[in-house]
Amino acid sequence: VTTSDLETTLVGTIQVDNVDKEGTVAAPAKLMLDVLKECSEMPLTLEVNELNYIPCGREARLMINIAICDDELLWLESTEQLLREYSESTGIPMKIHTFLSAYDLIEYVDDNEDFDLYILDVVMPEKTGIQVGTWLREADKRGLIIYLTTSKDFALDAYAVQPFHYLIKPVECESLFAVLDKAAAILTERVNKAICVKSKGGS
Repeated sequence: VTTSDLETTLVGTIQVDNVDKEGTVAAPAKLMLDVLKECSEMPLTLEVNELNYIPCGREARLMINIAICDDELLWLESTEQLLREYSESTGIPMKIHTFLSAYDLIEYVDDNEDFDLYILDVVMPEKTGIQVGTWLREADKRGLIIYLTTSKDFALDAYAVQPFHYLIKPVECESLFAVLDKAAAILTERVNKAICVKSKGGS
């Protein structure tokens, strides 16, 4: 929770991982909100904003934000095509970003936002996929990491960055789809809800 100009307004954001289908705030967040109200002499309002989800009937359906990084265009395009086929076959929407350079990916993430899922080549000329993964974890990025490579030799090194999976090129459609099923299940559980606490005149 952050505060700004306490004499006139109190603005805070609480990150919530547990919100039920009706949008009810999870108990820990509700408790924190109650504490804020007790500590503040100003009237507070509550807003719940839904992130990375799109409406789908009564429930919400995950939009997966994905980054693919591979210095070889053929592999990059092949992986992107497999992801689009998976999205079409499962109905899970995906926003796919492609990067031919590890530095381009790092620069983008540094200037923008974390991705839900990173699909990284291991052997790249500027920085290895493992070095990229190390940077992501040190930058406190929560995205799942899947490594695609032509060699099993780097599997032990990759373990240090807690990758979600490690697949050998050429990747079979069934193998990748099975991994994506598991990733989608985990990401669906990460229901990112932001609670904004505002004073009556706050912005």
